[in-house]
Amino acid sequence: MSILIRRIGKREYAYRVVREGRRVRHVYLGRAGDPAVAAQISAFRETAAVPERFSRFFWDTDSRKIDLRRHRKYVIERILELGNYSAFLWICRVYPGHLIRRVNDESRAISPISRNFWRVWLDG
Repeated sequence: MSILIRRIGKREYAYRVVREGRRVRHVYLGRAGDPAVAAQISAFRETAAVPERFSRFFWDTDSRKIDLRRHRKYVIERILELGNYSAFLWICRVYPGHLIRRVNDESRAISPISRNFWRVWLDG
């Protein structure tokens, strides 16, 4: 999924682009200047890449080069092991809960103390 901004005349319009099998569908969101649409665009952009405020958790990597889809296990591991509450809320918006639980249960990069904490938190 991505966001497309089209300029028609002097106005800009926002569309959500969704792939459904082999088809690509554009869903009209509204004028790009509308506050509700602007909020949707900014929310999408925050889930498309690692926000700058969380780059400190990825000190050994350029956080701008992290692909959230390909490196999802790495991102979840880092946030569960080193992150704070706002970083956890961010990964909950980016990834489904069952994936976060599975990474927590299967990862060797998460310490036993953190694993137990997140197991109680996620199951409770």
